[in-house]
Amino acid sequence: FPNLYRTASPGVYLTAPLIYLYTRAILKNESRLKWKDCIHFVPAILHTFELMPFFLKSTDYKKELLYTVINNPDSAIPISEGIIPPNLQFFIRTGLGIIYFSTALVLIWKYWKHKRPFIKDIKLQFSWLSWFNIMMLFIYVFVFLLLVLENQIGTIINFTTLLLSITFLGILLILFFRPQILYGFSEFADENILPTSNQPRQIQLSPSEISQYLGIINDYMGTENPFLDPEFRLRNLSEGTDISRHHLSATINESQGVNFNHF
Repeated sequence: FPNLYRTASPGVYLTAPLIYLYTRAILKNESRLKWKDCIHFVPAILHTFELMPFFLKSTDYKKELLYTVINNPDSAIPISEGIIPPNLQFFIRTGLGIIYFSTALVLIWKYWKHKRPFIKDIKLQFSWLSWFNIMMLFIYVFVFLLLVLENQIGTIINFTTLLLSITFLGILLILFFRPQILYGFSEFADENILPTSNQPRQIQLSPSEISQYLGIINDYMGTENPFLDPEFRLRNLSEGTDISRHHLSATINESQGVNFNHF
């Protein structure tokens, strides 16, 4: 399929923005993009337009180019299909990646600073989010330094490809054995259920209230099976049982000894 050659190139510009948006969505309990988020896709779109003359070239031209690249892989490096030289493309991609991952880590730090008491309930997910962004930032900074200090672009590309392959293989293995990482922690990112300065930290319920609420919860969970919906949240349980989220959370904590997500 020679016409697919280089079609993945614009997608490289999307790696860092998409990881940033993923991090922000987890931390802020976002379920959809905002219109202003379109700006994150601009570099990939511009790069697509830049490569359009190459994409429109004949199949025979691309076949000949592919034969050359297969016989001599290093020949693919100096090939410039767009306006921006390949070397500069590498600097732009890694530079944008460093900015995005640094910004994501700032969001993580702010979340930790303001909601530190709740981190222990989502320690696994929070650790994953933190180390994932730290690891990606390290890779991009390392590649950027190689671009500055090393003249052999081919060596850099090969080393980067190997490094990223090992990294993403490790990520896949982690997610395979710890799928709960992807559950997120929207319950704790929802500011409405976090105590305010005028609100007591813990809600005290009597044993009779806990028993009553627990009966309602179990009846609702047993008849409606809402847990089959991956988007089911504490607020949905509150709407279905007519019990406030604070009372629901207190009931589950007191009776089961776990938080809502584990329940």
